[in-house]
Amino acid sequence: MGGTLLARRYAKALADVVTKEGNFDEVSQDLKGFSSVLESNVGLQSVLYNPSIHLSHKKGLLEEVVRMSKPLSITSRFLTLLLEKGRLRNLSIIALAFEEISHQILNRVRVTATTAWQLSSEERENLIRRLQEITGGKEILLTLQVDPTLIGGIVIQIGNTIYDGSIQRQLENLKEELTRR
Repeated sequence: MGGTLLARRYAKALADVVTKEGNFDEVSQDLKGFSSVLESNVGLQSVLYNPSIHLSHKKGLLEEVVRMSKPLSITSRFLTLLLEKGRLRNLSIIALAFEEISHQILNRVRVTATTAWQLSSEERENLIRRLQEITGGKEILLTLQVDPTLIGGIVIQIGNTIYDGSIQRQLENLKEELTRR
């Protein structure tokens, strides 16, 4: 089974359980935090991912790490399940899939907006209102970036869709049109 499909299945199952309690943000933060700890600690990986080390030893180590990081009980049970199923190495993509699924359930959308200069508070609020209209009233999780090479205008990314209204893009389009004539 492909890693992404597997990740979505585990993430969906977790989301189904979390839906009852409604603490998606906390669980998502727990998963990302533990994933970060795992990715940065080769020694921890060498024990938890090693099939020749007995499961009881791995569980003891996982329980110790979980005790120190103090995640929600649902997160710690999920991490134990992943360990038992030999899927802990897939945690980073499971965490991303869980975040994506939770955003869908909570009617949220992640948007990146790139402008040539820093937006004022009023411009930011107007942009969020407009994006909410475009996305059918979804809550906007906005990330703002500044790229002076855009010259002016804005580039919006919603999911995999990019809307490029930058002056730089308009000039490039004009150049292409003029060179075709």
